[in-house]
Amino acid sequence: MSTNHPSTAPVARPWETWFALLLLAAALGWFGWAVSRGWSNGNLPGCEFRQAQTAISAHFIQQEASFALDYPTPVLGKPWSIPMEYPLYQWCAVTLSVSTGMPLVQAGRAVSLTCFLLALPAIGLLLKRIGLGAAPCLVAIALLLTCPLHIFYARSFLIETMALMAALWFVAAFVETLRTRRVAWLLVASLAGAVAGTVKVTTFILYLVPAAAWGGWCLLRTWRERSGSWLPVAAVLGWGLGCVVVPCLATVAWTEFADAVKAQNPNGAFLASGNMTGFNFGLGDFNLRFSAEAWTAMLRVWQHGIFPLPAIAAIVAVAALWGGRWRWPALASAGLFLLAQVVFPLLYAWHEYYFVANAALLVLAAGFTLAGLWELPRYRWAAWPACLALAALHVGGFLHYYLPTQSLVSNGGTGLTNIISELTYAREILVIAGEDWDSSTPFFARRRALMIRRNTETDWPAIEKAFANLHDEYVSALLLTGDQRGNTELLSRAVRILGIDPRPVFEYRDTTVYLHRTIIDSISTDIRVENYAGVMWHPTLIGSVEKRSLTGSEIATSTLRERDRLIFSMMKPEPVRFFSQFGAGTSSLDDRRIFNANPLTRLWFHAPAGTVRCIVEFGMMAGAYTNPAAASDGAELRISEVRPDGSPRQLFSRTINPRDIRADRGTLREEFPLALMADTELLLEMLPGPANNGAYDWTYLAGFELH
Repeated sequence: MSTNHPSTAPVARPWETWFALLLLAAALGWFGWAVSRGWSNGNLPGCEFRQAQTAISAHFIQQEASFALDYPTPVLGKPWSIPMEYPLYQWCAVTLSVSTGMPLVQAGRAVSLTCFLLALPAIGLLLKRIGLGAAPCLVAIALLLTCPLHIFYARSFLIETMALMAALWFVAAFVETLRTRRVAWLLVASLAGAVAGTVKVTTFILYLVPAAAWGGWCLLRTWRERSGSWLPVAAVLGWGLGCVVVPCLATVAWTEFADAVKAQNPNGAFLASGNMTGFNFGLGDFNLRFSAEAWTAMLRVWQHGIFPLPAIAAIVAVAALWGGRWRWPALASAGLFLLAQVVFPLLYAWHEYYFVANAALLVLAAGFTLAGLWELPRYRWAAWPACLALAALHVGGFLHYYLPTQSLVSNGGTGLTNIISELTYAREILVIAGEDWDSSTPFFARRRALMIRRNTETDWPAIEKAFANLHDEYVSALLLTGDQRGNTELLSRAVRILGIDPRPVFEYRDTTVYLHRTIIDSISTDIRVENYAGVMWHPTLIGSVEKRSLTGSEIATSTLRERDRLIFSMMKPEPVRFFSQFGAGTSSLDDRRIFNANPLTRLWFHAPAGTVRCIVEFGMMAGAYTNPAAASDGAELRISEVRPDGSPRQLFSRTINPRDIRADRGTLREEFPLALMADTELLLEMLPGPANNGAYDWTYLAGFELH
C-alpha cells in the first residue's frame, strides 16, 4: 500500500497536536538534562577503547596544529598515521576546542551532540515526505530523543552521530532529488553521501538500502506510468545515480588513500580494507550470524539501550495486526534494523556504539506503529498511552543502565596514566604489550606509543623492525600487562635496543612498568608517590637509586641533567636558577604540562635591557579551593627586577583568591610590558596570600614568555 497519500489520514484534533508538541518539549528537556550528566568529566564512558582511539588522533592533530589527511593515530609505532575514517569529526572537535578554549574531550562531545540534533530535521523531512501527520511525526522525534542509547552516545567522543547525520541527510536529499529534480538537492545528496561514506562506510551502506528502495519504487512507478517514451524512466535513473556517484567515488578514493598510508606502517597493515572486509562482514565465520553468544550480546543492547524485548515484540505484533497503512513502513524499519546486525554481525555483537547507526530505525518502527493505531478509530485512544509508556521505558532504561556509568566523577585515566604523564614528557614514547592496541593508556597519558598487538608479542622480526623505526625517538617507558609481565625476551630486547632499564620501577594492578635508564638516574625525591592510588613502587630499586632532590635550596639550572631541565619546557627563556620550597616538578593539566609553583617558589631569569613584553599563565589547582572548609585563602604572583646589588624593584603583582572570587579560577593569562635596566635579573615569585598562610596554595605556572 502506498504511503504517499496523506489525504487518507484522519485529521488530528487540535489537542492532539498540542499534546505532541508538549511531549516533544518534555523530551528535549529530558534529553538536555540527561546528556549533561558528567559532561565536565575527563573520562570516556562507553566503549572507551574506541573513543580513546578517536580522541588521541584529535589530541595530536591539535598539538601539531596540522590538518593533514594522513593524520596521527600514534598507537602502533612509526610512522604514526593509520587513518581509518576521514578525519572530519576530529577536525571539528579540534577547531571547536581551539576557538573556544573548551577542553578537547568536551569539544568532542559537543560535536557529537550537535550532529545528533542535526540528524533530526532530516528524519522529520523524510517522515513528512511519506505522509506522516504532524502529531505522529512529533511523537516519533520525541521517542528518538528519549532513547537511552542515543542519549549515552550522543555525548561520546565518536564519529557515530556525524556518520548518522550525514547518512540520513543523504537519504532525505535523495528522496527530494527524485521528487523535485533540483540540482540543489542533488548537491546536498552528493555532499552528505560523501561525508557518510568516508567517515563511516558501514553506516552509509546501511542507509543506501532505503535510498535504493525508494529509487526502485520511483523507477517502477514511472515505468508503469510512461506513455510510450522511455525518457521519464531514464530521467529517474539519471537523477538517482547522480546522487550516488560522488559518494561512491569519494569513498573509494579515501579507502585507497588510507590503505596506502597504512601500508607504510608495518604494524598497521592489518587494518587495510582488504584485510578488514572479512572482519566487517563476518565472512571468516558465517555461522557467527547464528551464534547464540553474538545474539545474546546484541539482544542485551536492544534491551537496555532501545526498548525492552517484550516492548519490541509488542511493537512488531501491533504493527502487523493493526498498523494499517503504516504496517509496512513499521515492519520495514524493524527489518532494516535487524538487517544491519545480520550483515555486520561481529561489529554489532562486540561494539555497542555501532547501534547508533540503526537504533533510530527501531524507534521509528515504534513511531509508525503508533501512527497506525492513531489512524484506526477503534484503537485511537490507545496510541497516546502507548506513546507515554514507551517514553517511560526509555527514561527508566537510561536511569538504570546508563546514568550510573555516565555520571561517575572522573578526570579520566588511572593512577598508571597519571604517574606516566608526570614521569615522561610530551615527545617521549611508550612501548606497551598486553593491551592489544587499546588506545586508552596512550590517550590518557597523552603519549605516543608502540602497542604490540595481541598474538604478535613473540614475532621478533616484526618487533625488531618496529623498535628500529624508533631509533630517533626517546622511549621513556615499557609497560607489560597481564601475561606479558613474563615476556622476558621482549624486556631483554627493549633493554638492548631502546635503552630501557631492566629493573621494574613500579606496578599498577596487573601492569609492571620499566623506565629508560636515564629516567632511573634522575628520579627525584620530589615524586609524591602517595598521590597515585594503586601505584606500588619497587622498593629495591627506589632504595638503591641515588636520587636528586630539587627541594629547599637555590639550584643553578645549568647543574641539572638535560632531561631534568624539561621541567621548564613551558618557560621561554628557562630560568638560570630556581628555589622551590616543596620541590620543583611538573604535572599534567588540561592536556598541558604545568610547573608546580607552590609558595615559596622563586625563578630567576636573564632578560635584555629595555622594554620587553611578558606573558604569564598561572592559576591554582581546583582541589585547593573546592572544599571551603580546607581551602587556600589566596596566593600572590610577583615579578621583580633584581639589581646588581641584590635589591629588588617590584614590576608586577597579582593576587588570586579562587575560593572567594570565581573569576580567579582556572588558568589566568596576564600580558604586560616591562622596562628593564641593564645588568639586572628578572625574579618571578609565587608567594602566600595576604595572611601569609601557605596552606592549600597549590599554584602552578602554565606558561612564561619574554619577547
